[in-house]
Amino acid sequence: MDEALHEARPALADGIFPVGAILTFSATIIGRGRKSMGSNHLDHAEMIAIRHVFTL
Repeated sequence: MDEALHEARPALADGIFPVGAILTFSATIIGRGRKSMGSNHLDHAEMIAIRHVFTL
């Protein structure tokens, strides 16, 4: 939970509703994301975290 909060803080600083997400596998963080106000309306923290997994 601390890692998700860590992801959310920059969004809050940018004036965006603070949402952070992490994905784990075997107790290892494999994906991270935070809410974005990009042009894609699917840029929720969870979707960004999932995309992060596939770009590693």
